[in-house]
Amino acid sequence: MEILITDDKCVKEVQEEFQIKFPFLKIEFFKNTQKNGSSLKSQLIPGKMPLGMVRHIRTEGSLNIDGSRSVEEIENDFQNKFGLSVEVFRKSGSMWIETTLTHHWSLLRQNFEGQQMS
Repeated sequence: MEILITDDKCVKEVQEEFQIKFPFLKIEFFKNTQKNGSSLKSQLIPGKMPLGMVRHIRTEGSLNIDGSRSVEEIENDFQNKFGLSVEVFRKSGSMWIETTLTHHWSLLRQNFEGQQMS
């Protein structure tokens, strides 16, 4: 799957495209992340925000969101290619948990684990 990143696309549009393929995962966008990998809730970017208002790299293009790729690879691509700070979360019952301890797992494995826990 490819997700097109453009300045006029809203955060929510990217989130919805991602969650169609991985229903037990979600992606959140942040203004900044702490150095220890844990994100501040106050840094969360609202869904209506256009990507052009929050990204630091103006390159437009598509991002490969293949299930065999790891969370770490996806998060790094968002940051390095488009200047977007993102984190992938996994469903666990009625909660969403950070995947920082399992960031080396593939998106398919993360999604499967989320399905098993829900």
